[in-house]
Amino acid sequence: MAGITYREACGYALGKGGTQAEIDRQAGNYARQVGSVPFNNMIRALNIHPWSNDAAQWERLAAALKARSEARKGRG
Repeated sequence: MAGITYREACGYALGKGGTQAEIDRQAGNYARQVGSVPFNNMIRALNIHPWSNDAAQWERLAAALKARSEARKGRG
């Protein structure tokens, strides 16, 4: 199953009224959780029915994807 990318999630979050500052804040909080089972399950759950996500859920997904990306690059 192809998931949603960070750019797509960010675009949807901003389009529904979310803010980049909130995404960045949440990504900082998620940095220590990257790779845990609950963290991975959250990403999966938010990808299952993306059409039903609201702004807060899109922000959470974008933040999680950003935190995971930064951890893989060695910045997290």
